[in-house]
Amino acid sequence: MRQSILPSRVAAVTQGYADRLVQHWQVLLILCVTVLMRLPYLSIVGHNDLTYFYQRAIAIDEQGLWPIYAQNDGRDFNYPPLYFMALALMNTVWSPSGSLAAVDPTFLHWHKLFQVAADMLLIGITYTWLVHKRRLRWIIPGLLAVFPGMIITSAFWGQTDTLWTLFLVLALIGLNRDHPKIAWIGMTLAVLTKFQAVFVFPLLVILTFRRYGWRTTLIGLGLSLAIFVGVLAPFMLAAGVEPVLRPFTLAVNFFPTTTVWALNLWYGVNPMVWGEKPPLLYDTVSDATLLLGPLTNKQMGLLLLSLYTLLLGLIAWRQYRERREFVWAAALGFGFFMLPTEIHERYLLPAAIFLLVGIAQDWRLWPLALATFFTYSYNVILPTQAPFYFLGINPLFFLGDMTLHVTLFHLFLLIYVTRVAISNPSASTVDWGAFSRPIRAYFKDRMRRPVWLMSGIFVSALAVAVLARIFVPDSLPTDITPLNAQFANGIQLEGYRITQHSNALMVNLYWRALAYHNDDYTVFVHAVQDGATIAQCDGRPQNGAYPTWRWFNNRLVETQCVLNLPENAAPDTLYAGLYDAQMMVNAPLIQNGQPVPSGRAVIGESAP
Repeated sequence: MRQSILPSRVAAVTQGYADRLVQHWQVLLILCVTVLMRLPYLSIVGHNDLTYFYQRAIAIDEQGLWPIYAQNDGRDFNYPPLYFMALALMNTVWSPSGSLAAVDPTFLHWHKLFQVAADMLLIGITYTWLVHKRRLRWIIPGLLAVFPGMIITSAFWGQTDTLWTLFLVLALIGLNRDHPKIAWIGMTLAVLTKFQAVFVFPLLVILTFRRYGWRTTLIGLGLSLAIFVGVLAPFMLAAGVEPVLRPFTLAVNFFPTTTVWALNLWYGVNPMVWGEKPPLLYDTVSDATLLLGPLTNKQMGLLLLSLYTLLLGLIAWRQYRERREFVWAAALGFGFFMLPTEIHERYLLPAAIFLLVGIAQDWRLWPLALATFFTYSYNVILPTQAPFYFLGINPLFFLGDMTLHVTLFHLFLLIYVTRVAISNPSASTVDWGAFSRPIRAYFKDRMRRPVWLMSGIFVSALAVAVLARIFVPDSLPTDITPLNAQFANGIQLEGYRITQHSNALMVNLYWRALAYHNDDYTVFVHAVQDGATIAQCDGRPQNGAYPTWRWFNNRLVETQCVLNLPENAAPDTLYAGLYDAQMMVNAPLIQNGQPVPSGRAVIGESAP
């Protein structure tokens, strides 16, 4: 009898799952799109961090997993243990019997697949949570599937930010569905993957205590501590306590600078970094610089973050019955990105994802989510080490240098998300108490229109500035000798300036890119006398900090070269051009409408 019942039960369960898949075909389609959007980037080394990851993988392969924090060979091990456990798992799958001796591009692809799997899990979990929202259940996961910034972070860059954001999403869903234990487990796993996830911790404590009482809060803390100690214990036994705790204790001082490519408050208040071409230099301004009396930049940033967290904590304390976990977490994430020093561009990703998911809890997040969808993507494109193409288009080429514009927009978005987070959706304003009601009543009608008017003026002015930056080309300086030299890939040499200093010539060249490409050209200048080259200067633009593939559409690029001439030499002609340093081939050239087989543009005859 049992033999006849068991197959029928299996068939019933299988049929049930099949029916659900048919009913929710959208999630299958979205996951397919997720994979297809990321596959083209798996073979590209989009950032040098991939080399660092591989070095860590080699160290695990050579020394084993548990003693990894005892290594002291120049390779930094500043990631929490959960990441190294994932690396060890990938090592086992990739090379169960062999060893990792050198950088293997195929392993790097496998490493990226792990991050893409995190993307898929996050999108699938989001769909499951939104399954009863007819439209949002496919709109929000669909936007996550094509989110350029998310694609760059995981598939192009190979970073782990989606993974720890996934755990934070689980924690917030656990709070939303009244499963505090799941929330604490998710929070702990997030911190064990990346310590920066701790910004959600105050919200978790407040909502757990207010909704479920002190007993549940203590249970959650105990569960979190048990998982934390359980994961760290074998590493501590093999490497010692201090090295294992280093990713947590030294996380704040690992990059002691105001900003690490993040277009946040500290980029905006440091004009000396505005002129830096992307990728931005992160060691320009130390965060130990005194800012206000005895307060340093770092201390001021931590103070601002503390006050901001306190404000949102008070709101969550008062409104704890409201199901707005993603709204508050998004505001906390935005504040964490904008206010402290030493922040990386990638640390905005959790807030960007929370904003998209949080639309289900507050429709006012729509403009915020879409704006951050753009600004985060732009910010993470800046420090990439290879051209990033999205649907066949190089967005960085067309958008150009908008670092300051995006920074100002981030400041505006911080104010907007704070306003949404502190407002009660069931009331027009926050109830700060009876004593504040007369003041609010007086200013409410008088301030509402001016605030919205000023916001509209600010956004409109910023939009005009951005559009002008994109579509209005740079003009050539008046003291420059114009030139008509067109090289391959739409690169034009539009002018030059030659000045003599004793036995040296300083040559300033002015270039303009009219098309995007992948080539990394080297600029050369030759001084020729009686047909012989007597001096030359070769180099990548701006000492390699601004390669030709990174040049922006219609923006002038100045390169400088010094030619040290032999004594009593008098060059009669100067040539300039571009060449591929790997192939040692000059870029094709057309000057004054005529092809130049040598690829050398004449920039000065009878030079001074």
